[in-house]
Amino acid sequence: GKVNWRPKGRKVGSDAPAETEAETETEAVDENDPLRIETFRWEGHERVIFLVYPNRVALRQSLTRLSVFLEDPKHSGEVIGADFRLGQYVASAYTGHNFRPSDLASFVEAVESRGGKLEPAEGKLVALLSSEIPDFPPKPRSDSAAGSESAELSSGCESDWGCIATAKGLNGNEVASTLLHESMHGLFYAYKGLRLATEKFWNTEVEEAERELWKQFLGGLGYDVTNEFLVVNELLAYCSTESRGRLFNFDRQLLHLQELFIKFMNESKCVPSPKPKLPGQYCAFK
Repeated sequence: GKVNWRPKGRKVGSDAPAETEAETETEAVDENDPLRIETFRWEGHERVIFLVYPNRVALRQSLTRLSVFLEDPKHSGEVIGADFRLGQYVASAYTGHNFRPSDLASFVEAVESRGGKLEPAEGKLVALLSSEIPDFPPKPRSDSAAGSESAELSSGCESDWGCIATAKGLNGNEVASTLLHESMHGLFYAYKGLRLATEKFWNTEVEEAERELWKQFLGGLGYDVTNEFLVVNELLAYCSTESRGRLFNFDRQLLHLQELFIKFMNESKCVPSPKPKLPGQYCAFK
C-alpha cells in the first residue's frame, strides 16, 4: 500500500520520487524551465494526479492565488494580485496544494470575469491539465468559494479528479508528510464513498461543541472555516495522518475527536485501497 507514482509523459530523472515506473513514451524536458511541471499518477488511484514543481518558488507562483481563492479566511472567493509577498497569505508558504479541476475552472472564470488574465505559471497549469484530464476544463463549481454548504458532498459526481501539488527541494520528512496529507485530499476528491462517510461522521457523530473546536483549530491554521466542504475535507486529512499529539498538542478533546473519527472510518470500510503509506509517516489506515 505505498504511494507509488507512475509518470505520465515525463522522463524520470534520478531525483524522482521513489518507486516510480517510467512509461515507454517520454518527451524531452528542459530541466532549466522554471515553469516545468512533472506529472505522476497514483497506482491504483488513477484519478489522483501528482504535480511536482521544480522548486518552492515555482509552486508558489502557480498555486498561491488559487489556494487563496479556495481557502483563505479573509479572501476566499477573491482574485488577489500577482504581486503578493511571501507570508502575506498563509497559502504563499504552503509546501503542498490540493484542488479539483472544477476548482481551477472556477478560479479561471473569476479571473476572466474581473477583466484579468492568468499568470504564466497558472496558464501552464491549465494547459497541462487540459492534456491530462478528459473534458477539461469542466464546468466551474458553485462550492469553490467561501460559504459553501456540505450538501455538495452528497450531490458530487461518483468519481471526481484530485490534483495534488508539491515541489522539489523540500527535506525528506517535509516532502513525505506533505505528500501523505495531500494524498488524503486526493482520495477525498476521487471517491464519493469516502466523501459521504466523512460527511456522515461530521453530521451525525460530532457534537456541536466539538465542531466549534475543530473549526477553531483550522481557523488557527489559516483556513476559511465558513466553507463546510473545506472543513470536512481537512478533517479527513489531518485526523488520518497526524500521529497522536503531534499537531493537536495533546489537546484531549481533539485527540478524542481523532479517535472517534478513525474508529468510525475503519468500521465504515470506506477508505479505498491501496492505502497511502510512506516510510516514517503515520497513517491511521492500514
